[in-house]
Amino acid sequence: MPAMRSRWKDQEAKGKSALDLLVYRSRLLGADPDLVLWGGNTSSKDTARGVLWVKGSGKLLRDAKEADFCALNLHKLRGALPRRGMTDAETAAFLKNCALDPKASRPSVETFLHAWLPFRVIDHTHPDAILALTDTSKPREFCRKVFGREFVFVPVAKSGFEIAKRLLSEFGKKPGAKGAILEKHGLVVWGEDDKACYRRTIEAASRAGEWIRKHCRNPKPFGGEVIRPFPKGKRKTLLRRIPAGMKSSMGREFPGYFCCVDDKETLEFVCSARGPALSGKGPTTPGHIYFTKRTPLFLKSNLSSEAPLDINRSGLAKQIKKFADAEKKYFRRFAGPGMRMQSPYPAVVLIPGVGMIAAGKNRRAALMTAEIYRHTIRVMRAACSIDDYRSFSPRQAFEIEYWLPGQVRQSA
Repeated sequence: MPAMRSRWKDQEAKGKSALDLLVYRSRLLGADPDLVLWGGNTSSKDTARGVLWVKGSGKLLRDAKEADFCALNLHKLRGALPRRGMTDAETAAFLKNCALDPKASRPSVETFLHAWLPFRVIDHTHPDAILALTDTSKPREFCRKVFGREFVFVPVAKSGFEIAKRLLSEFGKKPGAKGAILEKHGLVVWGEDDKACYRRTIEAASRAGEWIRKHCRNPKPFGGEVIRPFPKGKRKTLLRRIPAGMKSSMGREFPGYFCCVDDKETLEFVCSARGPALSGKGPTTPGHIYFTKRTPLFLKSNLSSEAPLDINRSGLAKQIKKFADAEKKYFRRFAGPGMRMQSPYPAVVLIPGVGMIAAGKNRRAALMTAEIYRHTIRVMRAACSIDDYRSFSPRQAFEIEYWLPGQVRQSA
């Protein structure tokens, strides 16, 4: 885990309004991919006026601008606190009713968290180092070792309403806490000052990364190399060839845009002994599943052969079909009445000795998918260096993947 550094500059922040500071703080957080890639949310309150500004759903922190933040009626939002639950439809209708401008972006699905906590500024990010602690077999134990009682721990929850309820309950037990660790969902910090809140995120991620480096007990977290990376020229050839085979197999569901990656970290993973098993465990955090799907297709290699990876079109087609059949079975296992299956084809293909191919509906989505999976590999590496990597159960992953508000914000 790399060391974190603060990007805050007092001269740049000087004289900014509360909303301008929220935009500035958000862009600084989003500028560091080790803190957040896609997702994450930030907010600021004007309690005197009864207004909450919160990031719009599906907006990127790194590109944040004033129009990306929704102004909501804080008193109405806090009026929902006594409620025991809300369906997705009820949540959407309620948040729309709280918006001060009906034409504004949809507010974050985690708006209740921002409204109910009694602090002026709140940041929710997904630092790789924090995820590496929580995506293990002992998430609560590791977080306690790193942060003591400074941060509350919140077990896995799906909806924004449920996360907010659980977080508020834990905060009630430790009202002096500086923030919260959300299991498999990152970090939440709060405060009264924009700069202090931003720096708390940096400090927490840095502490987690430093602890992981000091407590590494497995120098080969992926089990070591079982296949040597192919020469660069051969890798490039295969990375051009395989998408053509994918297009032939997927037909109309071929996404059309690809990003090919063969950097050192990706090659370490795809050439490793544990790569296939680890890749099948699932995503590091909920929002990533809308880009990478639950699992990638890890192409098989024949280690006893002189040509361990001979991807002809028919062989690739068989592996893609097998993946799609497994996805259809997964859908049938958990789907409810009236649910419609998404594409059964892989969004990420991992190729031993070669690298990774990431697909997307457009160039931006393909690049984001590739970047997310590169960070997934990083989190898995760190988690396996201190314990072992754990993701969501198949049922939990299905509920996330087919959760309508999540699908909506991914398409925003």
